[in-house]
Amino acid sequence: MNRIDIDKYMSDEAFDLIDECREYLKGDIAANISLLEAIRLGFGTVVYSDENTLMIRNSGAESYMITTSSADKCRELMKKVDTDYITVNNYEMAKVAGEFGYVVDDNCKQVVYLYDETFDLGHDHDIRTLGYDEYYPLLKETYHGLPDEAVVAHLKAGEVIGLFVDGTIVGYIGEHSEGSIGMLYVLPEHRMHGYAMILENAMTEKKLREGKIPFAQIIETNAASLALQKRLGYEISKEFVLWMHN
Repeated sequence: MNRIDIDKYMSDEAFDLIDECREYLKGDIAANISLLEAIRLGFGTVVYSDENTLMIRNSGAESYMITTSSADKCRELMKKVDTDYITVNNYEMAKVAGEFGYVVDDNCKQVVYLYDETFDLGHDHDIRTLGYDEYYPLLKETYHGLPDEAVVAHLKAGEVIGLFVDGTIVGYIGEHSEGSIGMLYVLPEHRMHGYAMILENAMTEKKLREGKIPFAQIIETNAASLALQKRLGYEISKEFVLWMHN
């Protein structure tokens, strides 16, 4: 299992437009991977960059993402925002966004998996892609972290996988529209068996097969989930990803 070479990763021609801020972004690769992957995979458009600032429009989540060390620059960039959702990289920038009427929805640590293969968890697991017709009722009943139309879209796109034990589904995990791993849910009667670790490991493996860098956003106070990320080999950001809406 080899760690990804960040310098090689950032030599991708997709990053030519942000050459001046490479060193700034590498200073907290975990916090900035959501912007970088959006650019590399073609659904992130660079709006502005300089040596310590990057702003993109993420068409997947219909949001702007801003990482900067300058409150004045953040204030300047906020004038370009024309969508309801943004992310900023620390509480100082959240205060600036608040001047424009934005309020914090979630304050997260971002985690990233920077290896070329996953951990061996010991044995094969029954992992299946969940189809819309069969599994939409289950997700509608149990998962409330996204609007219903987003859950439908993820199921129809084949972006949700489930773990089965003796033919019975015990939990599932999916992806969010801005590229992060999410939607992790283990049915209450099947908890405390390590199934969350198996599910996230399986989704990490799926992302790697697709040529993507696995990352996720964990609510700051969710100590159990942050501990799970560490056990799986994820690196935790120094800064935050704060989702805000207007």
